[in-house]
Amino acid sequence: MDIYILGAIICIGLIIRTIYFQVGEIYSREDKKKIKRMQYQIDELCRFVGYDELMSTYISDEDQKFIKHLKNIGKEVEAIKKIRDITGLDLKEAKKYFDSI
Repeated sequence: MDIYILGAIICIGLIIRTIYFQVGEIYSREDKKKIKRMQYQIDELCRFVGYDELMSTYISDEDQKFIKHLKNIGKEVEAIKKIRDITGLDLKEAKKYFDSI
């Protein structure tokens, strides 16, 4: 059963990303909200079946250590930029994640 759920998660994620790249740019605020909601649902499904590494906001242990290192040496901007590069989070969400570590 898990393999079917995993396959569905991957397919849905690929469809969303394909649509996004084909469109090139999301034109309306409503489209952005729909995609964000769909990505959230995929992430929750990944979390539910135990595949956290497939979540769009997943940060590997190695990257987490590097981000914590940047935080400890006072390079907040670089750390938040790294979080955004890895996860695709917007600035507000990346800052929130940074503050939580």
